[in-house]
Amino acid sequence: MPDIDFRPIDPVGDRDLYLTFGRDLLTHNFGTPDVFTRHFGEDGAGYVDWMTARAADGPRFAEFVTATGTVIGMIVLGTWKNDPSVGYVNHYYLVPAWRGRGLGGRLDDRAVETLRHAGYHRLRLSTMPANAAATALYRRHGWVEAGPREGGEGAVYFERVLDPGPSGDRATVAPVQW
Repeated sequence: MPDIDFRPIDPVGDRDLYLTFGRDLLTHNFGTPDVFTRHFGEDGAGYVDWMTARAADGPRFAEFVTATGTVIGMIVLGTWKNDPSVGYVNHYYLVPAWRGRGLGGRLDDRAVETLRHAGYHRLRLSTMPANAAATALYRRHGWVEAGPREGGEGAVYFERVLDPGPSGDRATVAPVQW
């Protein structure tokens, strides 16, 4: 399996790349580029604002995935809009050439570690049921289907509850190198 690394997304300097990834991600998930435009505008300005907010949440809440120095994807995390006590995985994204190489589990591990360290013990994400590879990955990693996503154009939620450790707080979690 290839070595991968992570680096923070710079909302200003990396704008073109994460806009390209965001458009591709939503087109892949929904089968049309119209979803991106409808939510974020033709020029993607709404996505830039959204990504800037995610990056401000913490150094590991908006990261590019790299292999041999090349950016091959991104992870974007946040808080679930319906409950601020729930961590949310907004995006796991790999460019098409890097999909199917077993890297999804490593992205999931990174996201779970980051959200656990931030104090979340319950996590959510959503996907389209037709995305069989993602759905299988989530199930293998302990995510459980949690019903339809409201306004999600057919998307479904998956949820994962983390073991908070013996004392019930994040202090028992192994330290994370930030």
